[in-house]
Amino acid sequence: MGEGKPGGVGDMREILDRNDGDVDKALDDYASCAQRFLCDAATSGTKEQRRDSDGALVRVNTKTRELGVLGDGGIVTYFKADNPEAEYLKELSK
Repeated sequence: MGEGKPGGVGDMREILDRNDGDVDKALDDYASCAQRFLCDAATSGTKEQRRDSDGALVRVNTKTRELGVLGDGGIVTYFKADNPEAEYLKELSK
């Protein structure tokens, strides 16, 4: 995932480009990536921990730079972080 490969998260231009500029398809693509990262079993290189404050699941993969939070109500956040380890620690401390 990521790094400009199909099926991965990237910046909005990358997502739009691989979906021929179709915003609806790009949003579906983004949502699919988030769901796959946060709801499927963790892949190799992904670490996760429950946040003490609310029990939300926080996941990070430093290789793909993906970071996401899954709360009781569903996906809270998902993005490609510039500094994934720092963002992971920041999310865990909330």
